[in-house]
Amino acid sequence: LYVTIFGMPAYSVWTYWFLFGEHDRIIDNQVVPICPYHGMGYMANIGPPDKPSLVPFNASASSEGEEPFAWCGYFPDAFFDAWPDIVLTAMFTVYLNTGSTTKLAFQSIVGTGVAVSNIYWMSFLYPNGAQDPNYSEIVAWVDLIIVVFLFLASKADVNTMMMGINWTVVLMLNFMDPSQGSVMGEVPTGIPGVNFDGRPSVVMLTSAVGCFLAVGCTIFPKPLLNITRVHEDALEIVRGVDMVLRESIDYYLGEHKGPKRFQVFGKMRALKRSISRVDRNLADSFWETFNLCGYGRVRDLYGQLNEAMGKSEDEIYLVKAALEELEFDLRHKEFVAAVKEPMKELHGQAIHFLKLCATCCSDGNISAAEREDIQNSIAQLEKHQRELASAFKGVSSKCPQLVSAEIAPDSLFVFSVAKWASELQEWAARLVEDEKQPDTKKQNPFRVIVEQVKDLFEPTAMFSIDSLRFTAMNGLPIFISFLLSSHSRSKHSMIVRYSDVMPGTLAVLITNDYGATFFTNLKQLTGVTFGQTLPILLSSVIEMFSCGDWARIVTHSTALFIFYFAFTFLYYTSEEWSTISGLIASFGGVTLMSRCHKHGVDESAYAELYRGIIQVIVAVMLKMLASTLLAPKEPRDLAIDALKEAFAETREAFIACFEGRIDGKDALEGKSKNAKVKVRACEELAPKCDSSLQIVPGYRAPFKLDLYICACAQLRLLCSDLDMLLLAMQGDSQHHTASPGSVDARTNTETSLLAADAETKEEVKAQERMIWRHLTEQKSWDTLKSDVLDTIERTFGVTLAVLEHANEEPLQNDHVKKVKGMSNLDKLDGLDIFYSEVSEALQHATSQEAALFHEQAVMAQLRPTRVILAVNSLSLVTRHTALLAAECFRYMLCG
Repeated sequence: LYVTIFGMPAYSVWTYWFLFGEHDRIIDNQVVPICPYHGMGYMANIGPPDKPSLVPFNASASSEGEEPFAWCGYFPDAFFDAWPDIVLTAMFTVYLNTGSTTKLAFQSIVGTGVAVSNIYWMSFLYPNGAQDPNYSEIVAWVDLIIVVFLFLASKADVNTMMMGINWTVVLMLNFMDPSQGSVMGEVPTGIPGVNFDGRPSVVMLTSAVGCFLAVGCTIFPKPLLNITRVHEDALEIVRGVDMVLRESIDYYLGEHKGPKRFQVFGKMRALKRSISRVDRNLADSFWETFNLCGYGRVRDLYGQLNEAMGKSEDEIYLVKAALEELEFDLRHKEFVAAVKEPMKELHGQAIHFLKLCATCCSDGNISAAEREDIQNSIAQLEKHQRELASAFKGVSSKCPQLVSAEIAPDSLFVFSVAKWASELQEWAARLVEDEKQPDTKKQNPFRVIVEQVKDLFEPTAMFSIDSLRFTAMNGLPIFISFLLSSHSRSKHSMIVRYSDVMPGTLAVLITNDYGATFFTNLKQLTGVTFGQTLPILLSSVIEMFSCGDWARIVTHSTALFIFYFAFTFLYYTSEEWSTISGLIASFGGVTLMSRCHKHGVDESAYAELYRGIIQVIVAVMLKMLASTLLAPKEPRDLAIDALKEAFAETREAFIACFEGRIDGKDALEGKSKNAKVKVRACEELAPKCDSSLQIVPGYRAPFKLDLYICACAQLRLLCSDLDMLLLAMQGDSQHHTASPGSVDARTNTETSLLAADAETKEEVKAQERMIWRHLTEQKSWDTLKSDVLDTIERTFGVTLAVLEHANEEPLQNDHVKKVKGMSNLDKLDGLDIFYSEVSEALQHATSQEAALFHEQAVMAQLRPTRVILAVNSLSLVTRHTALLAAECFRYMLCG
């Protein structure tokens, strides 16, 4: 709708005349151009009627009775030539909500501003452009190369690169064209050196209008503001957490194992996606509010709430692991009878507490009454935590062993619910104690800008291998097409001299995709080509009507609306066709918004359109060639390399755990985070490894994509197992009071929950050492450790061997032989013996050890439960790796 209204000058001669004036007139049966290219307002003719020479019509001429010769509009004709660029900018800027659209608009303006600043610099050196007597083409080329390189090699956002490089090459081609001379225009604006009709001014203004149009689309008629939905988003997450835990608890308290748990697992996955989506929406809302008028505090509070919900991912995984292993036997029923009521009360109070916190965040200010309500809720949660811990300890004390495989599922489930509530308590305590508003400390703007620029052009990142490869892959086609455009000699060549079609098109097709580049480029070629050909077909129908005919206005406006509605709809709804449809909509405006020719269309105009299409095809083919030559490896090889890194990082994380390195960058904590990053990189490469994307299969057998995807999925589970290990091994800094009902106790609880002093940190370290000692002092610990590491080593080796095996010969590999010889691969060796040993050790623990863990407090600090959590995570490791090994053997049909 916006594009249709905005395109009125193209299909309405009256609108065109009002904005841009009279383009031509028939005089003595001849079509005579009227308004000069830089003309504006009423103009007087000082030449003969058949060869008019127009000058501005002034007030003195009007007082003498003279009439103006022509109306030349409010804007010079240069603005109508740039009219399609407004739509192009808008299409590359508009997105699903106001926040993300505003961010893209800001990036577009920055990129365009840099390009315009550069052309002002070149015009300062050579005021008359290529016609300047001191002009040097070498200087122009050096400037172009430096600017494009800085755009591509910097950490700038892609939209900034696209718009900045696009307008840089367009303006530089205008500047280097000797037939144009100065590009600075003639109509003064009152600002020294800036003319209204200058090419830089036109580019800057049309880009700003395009960005304004894009943002306007997300505000009217229906506002798509994220900031108005943050409260609903928060409540949605609370409802999601409530649903997952409530249904998990109901299943746990049930009578038998059933398929209901799979529905719960599906809701767990959906909850994770919802938290990620809300997190993105909250980040985008900055560009709607800029943290003004108190919205900074609102966003900060809701961000903390969403972060707290995101941290529940570990507990959700524990719930899933417990429900998968749960057996509804007599022992389980004893646990259910004991913990049923306190667990339900804890869950209900925690959800009430979450809703209360979400409401408190809505205005960005936590009042005294709200603080008191939160303090009361913390006290109630503390009470229910103690009741649950007491009930669990009472029933577990009746078991033959404090820790065993038999009670592991019940321990894990109750622990996960209690730990989740405990983390909410800690967050709430920080929330009510944090009196500080978002950082209002005044900063030196100059220093901030300098730091941003230093980060943007950080030399190590700019000259890294990946950065240089990206720069070459996108920059070389742009430079080659620029060279072809600036040095084309023949009038009949398909490449028009000083045409910006080729380099400008490549600038907006920047990509960092090394995998499946051929199909990516093919989609881009299809989109840009159809974006230029389909409007020609529509124009042939539109041209059947004369310019002033209402039928033409209706036909043209309807075609414009349907064209943009159809392809923008596809862009936002179709995953497969979004690239093609988005490019069709973006590039279609060049033809659909061309001027209506009152005296017929010159056939040469169609020839120019088809020459433009050929230039686009040549440009994209250059990009395809560069992408193929500069791609480091085939996608399958990149995927295997990424998988090797993920395997290595995962293995290092388990080794760090077995060596007792828990906290720190080079310990379990840091290595597990690195492993997640590596796994995410593997998952991103999976779609590019599909053998169907290959044009010619080559000599290697098709890539085993299903096995690769399975490896990524099992690695993701192993990362969750590492999180479970970290949760078990790390000390717990939470203290608990003996009398939670009093006001003083509630105050002490809030303060102690923060637990940031040196004494508490030392206590955390002591807890970690004690848990580590409970595990490693058992005789069967080395058996568990050896089994886990051997299983990981051999399974990872088999997986890589099968994926790298690219022929039909039998696979010969030492890891394959070892795995074939292993039995009970999914069972953790020595598990029952270890449980017996550690259970006896825990029964003989000293009172000092018990006091260190505050074992009269909550489930999260019970040592038997923490030990079960650690051992169960190791048991899950062998199970997950065994599934991967089994998947590998499906592909070893020979040998």
